[in-house]
Amino acid sequence: PEEVQVAVAGGGPAGLAAACALRSRGFDAHVFEGAEALLRRGTGTGIMVSANGWKALAACDAALPAALRAAGVEIVRQNITVCDEGGGVARAVGRDAGGMEERFGYAQYNVPWADAHAALAARLPGEVVHCGCKAVGYRDALEAGGVRLLLEGGQEVRCSLVVAADGAGSALRAQVAGAGEGGGDDARPTTQLLWNALIPTERLEGVSRELPGVHRPGEVEFVTCGLDGKAILAFDSGADGLTSWYLTLDESDAPEAVRAALRSGDFGGFGHAGRADALREAFSDFPGALALLRATDEAAIFERRLADRQPLSAEQWHDG
Repeated sequence: PEEVQVAVAGGGPAGLAAACALRSRGFDAHVFEGAEALLRRGTGTGIMVSANGWKALAACDAALPAALRAAGVEIVRQNITVCDEGGGVARAVGRDAGGMEERFGYAQYNVPWADAHAALAARLPGEVVHCGCKAVGYRDALEAGGVRLLLEGGQEVRCSLVVAADGAGSALRAQVAGAGEGGGDDARPTTQLLWNALIPTERLEGVSRELPGVHRPGEVEFVTCGLDGKAILAFDSGADGLTSWYLTLDESDAPEAVRAALRSGDFGGFGHAGRADALREAFSDFPGALALLRATDEAAIFERRLADRQPLSAEQWHDG
């Protein structure tokens, strides 16, 4: 379209939620997504939604909480185990989460990222989501009393408001915030490395649920492994009998094969050959992590280097 009331740049969960909220209040909000297809393969990532998250979703669209709960699984307990570098348990604490709904009005749930994304997309009419439309910037449209969203390829969309939800490499954030500390498009890579996967929970049958890092049904298992940034996380993911697991390491503690991949630029994405062996080396003293790796096809392991940004100041987060 050449003109809409509100243009939301980015069709991820944030952009879809923003569009749902705007449309539920009567605004003609359209989503402009750079990818050719809106829904895509999940990376095993899950979203933990607590009472404040459910309330925010309900404020966006009253139907969203039920849609996401249908795709998720309720958390009944959270366990934290503190281990030393050799895998010995120093301390273990747990907290039942079953009373959350009585106390706060909503239970805690784990929802797979891809399922949450799909549930949000289902609340929007197909004709207001435009794929293959990558936002590259904006400019004032003073003659129309608004703004023009600039798309890759030269197309412009006139609107009254642009909402920037175009992800980690946001072109709009760079333009709004400007260069310098707290602005620009310069996400800061950290030294934190993460691997995760989504596997059928049935593959863990016969594995002792007493092992730190192996979760019981409805429980979240988090293990710190004696070094800064080294941890195991596992939990039920969604309503389809799946387990989501995460392993994290600081770059300085990663095996040489991983550091070599970082140096060569061959790090990130799915299924790098030999990566499971490197993780087995790194977590050799943690049987729970080894059990998760045995249950996982190497091609299903997704890896990334985490990054963050300086927060925007009150003057930087908007233009106009």
